[in-house]
Amino acid sequence: MPGSTPPFPPPAGTALRTLQRWRGTGQEQQVDAIAEEVPVVMRYNGAAFAVMMATPCDLEDFALGFSLSEGLIERPDQLLSAEVQPQLEGIELKMTVSADAPGAGLDPDNGRLLPGRGGCGLCGARQLEDVLRPLPPVKDRRTYQTAALQRALAGLAPH
Repeated sequence: MPGSTPPFPPPAGTALRTLQRWRGTGQEQQVDAIAEEVPVVMRYNGAAFAVMMATPCDLEDFALGFSLSEGLIERPDQLLSAEVQPQLEGIELKMTVSADAPGAGLDPDNGRLLPGRGGCGLCGARQLEDVLRPLPPVKDRRTYQTAALQRALAGLAPH
């Protein structure tokens, strides 16, 4: 609903942000709930494995699913614990796996990197510190005519 305010507090895994919404030839400013994602470092028995972007909800469930799908554990009972530790740069997900789990033998210095084939390019980093990149300052502000934006958006569909 245009101009409406989302329910307070926002649902878990979302953040309230002021945004400009374009409708027809005009725009309106409103507050909306948007999905929240943070970098999460996946650490197994002390060894960093990968940094993933995730909604900061249900991370214990994410730990189990990720561990199973990546072959770091073969059975759910091999994941002994999953501790969520907020950090300045994101979240550290400290997992302890049993000695017979494939993830128990990760080398803290040479763990496998997950390739980031698409998206933001963050996947594949091993440490939270690796994802912090200073952004260059915006030097020139550009403005675009509404008609030019509408033509650009209309041109996306055929491609």
